Amino acid sequence: MSVFKKIDRRDLIPIWKNSNEVSSVEFTAVKSKISPEMSTSYFEELMKDFEYNRNVGVGAELINIAILTNNEFKVHHVADFILKNKYSPLRLKDLAKHILDGNAFFPLESIAHNAEDDIRLKRSWLKEHPKDSLSWIDLGRAFVSIGEHESARRSILTGLQLSNNHRWVSRVSSRFFISINENDIAHKILKRNPNLTSDPWLLSAEIAVAKSNGRSPQNWKIAKRLSETIQSEFHLTELNSCLASLELLEGNQKKAKPLFVKSLRHPNSNVLAQAKWAERISDLKNLVDDDVLKKQKYSNEAKCWAYYADCDMESALKYSLLWQEEEPYTCEPAILSSYLASLLDRYDEMINIVKKGLVVEPENETLMLNKYFAEASLAEINNKEIGLEIVGPVLKYIDKASHSNDKGIIAHAYANIGFIFYKLKDFNAGREWYEKAINMFLSINHPSQVLAEINHLREAIISESPWADDLFESINKKIGKGGVWNDPAIRFYMPKLAKIKRDPSNWRVLLTESHDISTKTVLVNKKITKFNFSRNNPTIWISNKKK
Repeated sequence: MSVFKKIDRRDLIPIWKNSNEVSSVEFTAVKSKISPEMSTSYFEELMKDFEYNRNVGVGAELINIAILTNNEFKVHHVADFILKNKYSPLRLKDLAKHILDGNAFFPLESIAHNAEDDIRLKRSWLKEHPKDSLSWIDLGRAFVSIGEHESARRSILTGLQLSNNHRWVSRVSSRFFISINENDIAHKILKRNPNLTSDPWLLSAEIAVAKSNGRSPQNWKIAKRLSETIQSEFHLTELNSCLASLELLEGNQKKAKPLFVKSLRHPNSNVLAQAKWAERISDLKNLVDDDVLKKQKYSNEAKCWAYYADCDMESALKYSLLWQEEEPYTCEPAILSSYLASLLDRYDEMINIVKKGLVVEPENETLMLNKYFAEASLAEINNKEIGLEIVGPVLKYIDKASHSNDKGIIAHAYANIGFIFYKLKDFNAGREWYEKAINMFLSINHPSQVLAEINHLREAIISESPWADDLFESINKKIGKGGVWNDPAIRFYMPKLAKIKRDPSNWRVLLTESHDISTKTVLVNKKITKFNFSRNNPTIWISNKKK
């Protein structure tokens, strides 16, 4: 089976942070180390406002803009005011101190406690500064995180209109439309930017968005020329990673590797996550020094996959949840987090994760199927009877999902039907539906086939079905045979099932206890993981190893 299927691809779509959390590199011009692309008129206007009306809010904004435009030397008096003001937040004072010390190397984090606070503060600010395009974009991000997509759209379009083709605004506006499945609009925003063919940040985003929309990149040659002529490795980090990914998807690992290496000289979190993806789906190993990565303050997506490769699912879940907090505008982290929670058989946590993801994308089929699965699993763990009251809504939704145009979703639904029948004690029907799911996954070369087989094995063992021993032996023979059968999930979960097989009556305790695989002989070689968490074609976490 080819590993380069759509489900195995991670596109280098821009990460959407709040504007005050973005590295200053993304705001500076390519041809100069310090020349900002953004106009200085707004900054000068704020400076005048501060002289006549000194307050913490204006001071915080001035410090942020000064860092983003490399004008820290102009705001020493602002930093001094903030340090002496008793109402200044501690984090703001800390940043002001760094500015006075000449060491302002990180941007100010948002001081809002939640999205609602952020929305209130941004609205208040925009009443006084309606032309602040960055704050309109930040407001849109806050709206997306609580599922208010129409309000987000209005904010994003306003910010885009005011931005004067600002690089960062174009990139994250495009990211917004990707998140609501309007990829054509996302692509047009980038293509219409007049700086597209001269700006590596815009070009890398345009190529990634085109690929995510199933289009061949039209600017490949231009991108390669920019990669060879622009001197700044900071500005080229995403473009080099993007080119490396394209080479990898074409099967050119020898050409891809040096480009990945270049991209990792001054990487951001997006580039680190892309390199971990490359390690998972190819023979390019050890691109990222995991010991160094794990010490990084951010890059939670990449850290999650590093721990996943080590079968440390506890740490993988921790960083996946941090990734979900960092990128609240997309359901992708929720899909991954719910999968990891299912491997740990933490159904209450899985339910909470899925609910947060459904706020962002209420109709996401993968999350809905995971939610129903987790609810039924939690009920059984707590010794509640699994009757029609619980399974009725599940079966109704599964029937809807089974008519999807996506065969991966249909197979996911079939697997959940098998799970439900096992819980209703109709073991033969459960076996039949799991086998239908597995066969459909096989027909589309979908790596979730292996998860369906493991889940089926779990249910057969717990129910003490007569075919449990044969299933166990059949799967055991496949472990370590390459591809999905070398996946860390297999190495993590099979020892748990082996223990339950020896003592099936005690399955509730054995399923949820802490799990250390370090001494288990069932372990196989660390190799390829092929998951994709995009909403268009996600890997399905069918009733993952629970109960």
